[in-house]
Amino acid sequence: MKDMKKNLCALLVTLIVALLITGCGTEKVENKVLTLTPVIEEKNGENQITYTGTYTGELKSDKPHGNGVFKARDKENRAVTFTGGFKKGKLDGVAIIETEDQLLGITKTECTYNEGKKNGMEKIYFLGKLFLEAEHKDGDFTGKMKGYHKNGKVAFEFECDNIEKLKKDAKNGLLTLSNNNDIMNGRAKEYYESGQLKFDGKYQAGKPSEGTLYNQDGSIQYKGKFINGKPAR
Repeated sequence: MKDMKKNLCALLVTLIVALLITGCGTEKVENKVLTLTPVIEEKNGENQITYTGTYTGELKSDKPHGNGVFKARDKENRAVTFTGGFKKGKLDGVAIIETEDQLLGITKTECTYNEGKKNGMEKIYFLGKLFLEAEHKDGDFTGKMKGYHKNGKVAFEFECDNIEKLKKDAKNGLLTLSNNNDIMNGRAKEYYESGQLKFDGKYQAGKPSEGTLYNQDGSIQYKGKFINGKPAR
């Protein structure tokens, strides 16, 4: 019994020391002006954006380390807010990024980060509703994404079959909300707002190229090849 108590006391002391060491060197700051690169868009370190703004939260060695909020403006002078965990100045853990646009309102993205790199499913909200989900691994987009109707039901599921082209187009500024369908090539499913499957097949240059088209009652409307997105009857 005495040995057990000694072991428990030793374990308790070890845990207390560990907690003290973990917190050592951190301080809490408010509206401290910092220049940061919170996110690494690709695992090779390319495509990074540096912001200058104010930080409120935990700080270590003059870098955000712990929970905090960083407010800045992007190159288009839009207000951007990074909220969540930080490690050595980069997002780490679950974090939310909000971008405020005068015309579009606030766009919110939520994702898990590992020292600035996205890992897992990134959720993008537009006008307060879930708009798109995009999967990432070690900072790279995997090509899998899912879109939603305004009623919250799935609008489409897509898996790109040429992720390198997709990343190249994104890097060259060709991937935008207005023209991203032009480079959608791969497996796709579309759904009616009711949730009923509408299309199951392949996309080429943003349009159905082969697959099955369904009516809203679930019956098959057409199965086969498509030309310019329309059934090749």
